[in-house]
Amino acid sequence: MQTHTSHPEQDVPVFVLAQHRSGGTLLTRLLNCHSELVIWGEHAGILNKLAEAQELLEKHAELLPNRSSAEIHRYAAGRLGQIEFRPWTVPFGCTEFLAGCRTLVRGLFVHGLQPGQRWGFKEIRYHSPTLVRFLRRLFPAAQFILLDRDPVELCVSDIMVSWALDQLLADRVQHDSETFFAAVEDCLYAILAVRQSRLDARSAIADQVIAVNYAALALSPEQEMDRIFRFLRLPECPGLQARLHQASRVVAGATDKAPAIPPNELGLLTEPRIRDAAERLLPRIAARIAREGVDPTRLRRERGEGRYSYLIGDHAVAETALSTMF
Repeated sequence: MQTHTSHPEQDVPVFVLAQHRSGGTLLTRLLNCHSELVIWGEHAGILNKLAEAQELLEKHAELLPNRSSAEIHRYAAGRLGQIEFRPWTVPFGCTEFLAGCRTLVRGLFVHGLQPGQRWGFKEIRYHSPTLVRFLRRLFPAAQFILLDRDPVELCVSDIMVSWALDQLLADRVQHDSETFFAAVEDCLYAILAVRQSRLDARSAIADQVIAVNYAALALSPEQEMDRIFRFLRLPECPGLQARLHQASRVVAGATDKAPAIPPNELGLLTEPRIRDAAERLLPRIAARIAREGVDPTRLRRERGEGRYSYLIGDHAVAETALSTMF
């Protein structure tokens, strides 16, 4: 695999894996306070498909081996393709595909970097073991930040964020107890499914990952960022503390827990009711996942279940049965 020696710092990316509404925007803003780090935003989870393609190629490695240059030349320049056509003959194998993915991903994300800067991104759609192993293979020296938040608080925030609340109100979820509990259960199930998937993925990056809790970050942002920057081996830089202090006090993207909607229109969709329902449902859902594992068909709404799985942030799930998250 090609090594880029001119800017070695660009081969040590930082991947921030966060759930929807878990504080990823705040963490990204704080990380970008360091002058030697650029963390980009979300990109619809497109690398999941590349990771799945790499895994698929490796399952068919016997049919799609790495071809020698001589063999490729004979096929392309000679008559072999006409006389002895083989339907699985392509000019690349697993290794070449992986190297091409590395070149593509690195090339896309280093745009605009200054000398000495490292790059990375925050994405809510990356948590599967397949994806995490893929990123580590692309960049063996990469470092990962796993941002976590209490699942009940995540559920409240996921449901009460403006776009989700508007859609639930339009569906009149607020007036029907059974539908209300179904929405909370679907949302909480998806949250715990992502959490389980992240736990399964951690073994692949055990020595390259730092766990960050949103509550600790919100309570002591400068102290937590000092711990994170030390993990990332980033040096102290001029003005860092002042920038952290300023950025940590900017309120952006927070969920309004008291929306400007009359209480009679909110019905069941209030913070206390959502929290109470989530707390009651949490032990049962956690036990089910521990006993049966994660059900991806439910998360993708393939059997009529999981109607409200989209509340965890993959907006496409509201319109389609497929997701880049699962």
